Amino acid sequence: MRVILIFSTLLTLILFSNNSFTVNRPDLDTPSKLLQEELKKKLWVDSVLQSMTIDEKIGQLFMVAAYSNRAKSHEDEILHLIENYHIGGVLFFQGGPVRQAKMTNNFQKKSKYPLMIAIDGEWGVSMRLDSTIVFPRQLTLGAIKDEAIIREMGKEIARQCRRLGIHMNLAPVADVNNNPLNPVINDRSFGEDKFNVALKSLAYMSGMQNEGVLACAKHFPGHGDTDKDSHYTLPVIRHNMSRLREIELYPFQLLSNHGIAGMMSAHMHIPAIDSTPNLAVSLSENALKDILRDELGYEGLIISDALNMKGVSDFFKPGELDLKAFQAGNDILLFPENVPAAVEKFHLALKSGEISESDITESVVRILKAKYNAGLNQYSRVEINNLVEDLNTDEAKWLRRSLFEHAVTTVRNEDNLLPVRKLDTLKIASLSIGGKLESPYQKTIDLYSKATHFAIDKNAVQAQFDGVLKELSGYDLVLVSMQSMGRFSRNNFGISQNSLRFLNQLNEKSRVILSVFGNPYSLKNFQSIPNILVFYEENEVTLHIAPQVIFGGIPSTGLLPVTASYDFKAGTGVLLEEKIRLKYTEAEDLGLRTSDFKKIDKIVEEAIKNKAMPGCQVLLAKDGKVFFHKAYGNHTYDEGSKEVEVSDIYDLASITKISATTLSLMHLYDLGLFTLQSSLSDYLSDLNNSNLKNLNVRKMLLHEAGLRSWIPFYKKTLPDKLQEYYCNEQMGCFTIPVGNNLYLRNDFPDTIYSNIHTSELSRRPEYRYSDLGFYLFKDVVEEISGMTFEEFTEKNFYLPMGMHRTAFKPLRYFDLNEIVPTEVSADFRVGLIHGNVHDQGAAMLGGVSGHAGVFSPANDLAILMQMFLNGGHYGGERFLSEETIEFFTSRHSRSNRRGLGFDKPETSSSNGPTAKSASPSTFGHSGFTGTGVWADPEYGLSYVFVSNRIHPSATNRKLISENIRTRIHQVAYDAIKNSQNVP
Repeated sequence: MRVILIFSTLLTLILFSNNSFTVNRPDLDTPSKLLQEELKKKLWVDSVLQSMTIDEKIGQLFMVAAYSNRAKSHEDEILHLIENYHIGGVLFFQGGPVRQAKMTNNFQKKSKYPLMIAIDGEWGVSMRLDSTIVFPRQLTLGAIKDEAIIREMGKEIARQCRRLGIHMNLAPVADVNNNPLNPVINDRSFGEDKFNVALKSLAYMSGMQNEGVLACAKHFPGHGDTDKDSHYTLPVIRHNMSRLREIELYPFQLLSNHGIAGMMSAHMHIPAIDSTPNLAVSLSENALKDILRDELGYEGLIISDALNMKGVSDFFKPGELDLKAFQAGNDILLFPENVPAAVEKFHLALKSGEISESDITESVVRILKAKYNAGLNQYSRVEINNLVEDLNTDEAKWLRRSLFEHAVTTVRNEDNLLPVRKLDTLKIASLSIGGKLESPYQKTIDLYSKATHFAIDKNAVQAQFDGVLKELSGYDLVLVSMQSMGRFSRNNFGISQNSLRFLNQLNEKSRVILSVFGNPYSLKNFQSIPNILVFYEENEVTLHIAPQVIFGGIPSTGLLPVTASYDFKAGTGVLLEEKIRLKYTEAEDLGLRTSDFKKIDKIVEEAIKNKAMPGCQVLLAKDGKVFFHKAYGNHTYDEGSKEVEVSDIYDLASITKISATTLSLMHLYDLGLFTLQSSLSDYLSDLNNSNLKNLNVRKMLLHEAGLRSWIPFYKKTLPDKLQEYYCNEQMGCFTIPVGNNLYLRNDFPDTIYSNIHTSELSRRPEYRYSDLGFYLFKDVVEEISGMTFEEFTEKNFYLPMGMHRTAFKPLRYFDLNEIVPTEVSADFRVGLIHGNVHDQGAAMLGGVSGHAGVFSPANDLAILMQMFLNGGHYGGERFLSEETIEFFTSRHSRSNRRGLGFDKPETSSSNGPTAKSASPSTFGHSGFTGTGVWADPEYGLSYVFVSNRIHPSATNRKLISENIRTRIHQVAYDAIKNSQNVP
């Protein structure tokens, strides 16, 4: 009968109690399983309790502080407390993960009963440990609209805790921070709105407890409306109970209802709760027993805030304070200053009858239940191997990035500048106040637009600010980043008066977009700035995100979690949801795995080691998101040669055919100025008497017009006519630069065209890849447009799309060390070809031709390919019609694989220019210098590979024979398919 009664009572509690603090377990999804688990817990707790002496029970109440960055003597002190005073838990502070794990194993080994290991990790274990991932502070999270991602953060933090042998995290902070001057909570809170704080606290808690780690809400009954720091003094809150119930208690009530494992009591004096002078609510029975236990119905652990804090330690001696905290209702006494003294006080209190053993047992039962919920009934040691790697997974890094992205808040967009459009109409500068040049902020801006970068110390004198103001006077748009900010208002968040004066002056002269990398309360300083974004914290992630929001690669959806001023109230947020440009992110953003792309590193390293090329850039993008963008190797094989950077510029060779020539023809086709049924002579009248008069432009684009593959024009100038055709100085009729201090005679381009015009055509035209038609297409573009070829491509495509590092004749715009050299030539350009186009014919035309001549980094080509994949849209503008792109990139002939100007995958054999898995809709082109660019509409995938495989010799075919480009391309498809197979 008694057994039946126990079963019935337990089942009732499980089914109908809203206050269960059992950690949620996804495998316990039925009443039957829950009942079995509760019975197992009761049996374990009872068995442990029955074996305990009174000293062991008292010891369970104490959770002492430990540091893994201190000397061995510190560890020995804690071992002494474990072995002689039977302490129940350890709270870890500063140190490192491996050192902490080793200490944890040692502590658990020496303890008779399993220890509860805790950490004070509000923004993850990184709050205390080095070599770990720093998640956002809670005020940053307060800006996020969707609590689901905060729940995911809680799950990930729990995973890391479990890996470290941690059972409880003293988080979340459930304080409603409604005092901007709060010196202790502030950005540790989710904000000033009780609903926002409650829901985000619940999400954080649920994430952790669903993964088996106990959460602890703090600081009951609410530490948000204080202007004193309880670490140093005792704050006083003078609100009445009605106000406390309405605001401060609300999140704690919700968390209690949903079974949070722990509640931390705060060191604050609240006369409305307990009028005893200088008594903190953490030491008040009225607060903990009457309100938290009885009124809120809380059944979990009550944990004191650290007992070494001045808010309580100034008023009670060690030992006396611990006993007082226990009598008030705290189950766990955190950070006691003197355990032996406290234990002695407990024994004296037992003898005097101040407390009873049943009082202690009641708390110990709660502690043991919590230990069971955390899995301590089946303790296992922490595995040290691969610990740091396991804590820093790619998925966790991506989650951190995603949290910061979701928090971005646009508080003003009065000029409607965001996201920035019409790049070709703007002269842009960036200014970092308090930051450095060459940070992720400036480097990411460079991925989108040409900009001049400036930086100034935040504490610079007025004369220095005046100098920068003068330098910025010629710019249309200045992107200002406020960096190195302080967290608190006491020093105006680290913002100097000189910087504010400067910012207001700049705003009167130029359009300004301000990015605030710090506390949103600081917004009160920026009342006059019309365009403001808040990123809440400054780190590599937020500095990388900011330009992406400004230029439309990432949306802005956050809302201010606090009120900074009348103009910047909580809930403020201008939604910027339109994505108009590439985003730069991680593979996990696309459901892929970064680890799957490490194969690319191996392939490239192998290629460089085998001297297939000195270096390269590789870029992969999917669905408009660049998730792989790396530079490898060096410019040349020479010792001390510059390492390749992602911004360096490569000679694209035949990729010019699609990145300039076909692109231009498509634009003219859209305008109705160019048709595929035309003959070449319809556009170039000087061909009326030539062999090429009746060439059909469609067949030319398909390489089926019967043209020769190429003509080695330069051979007419060799070997005994060098002095006739070249000069080492630019003078007289020698004005065409073809190499380093080498100039070609002005009339030689006429010879080139004469040779093309008189070249023999194949009697039976069939597929034969030819450069010659693209020489002539350049002239077609110029004839129709009335502009030079380079002007036409820059005006219509490169500059408005943000391809600001793409150009013909790059030495006009870029330093030589930004341009990767190609061949060490033995022809008319004896020596290293550096900054001039490699193709001899294009060089002899002054560096501009329809078949070669364009220089670019991988990033700019990715922009171009994304425009194609977008159906002609990019950056908020239309460049081509979707129908034209579909038409030109489709296959048009039975005799060859090509589109109109574009190359396509080989379907009849395995030796094609693309990965074997590329879909038939894929289009792109390869280049002689060792380049390749491909877009696959079926997968939304872009692939860009640029190298100088012809250095030092064009006869080097290892890149081709070893299939380096196609193997890398295949890695992307394999990774996509692998991700689709993951359940």
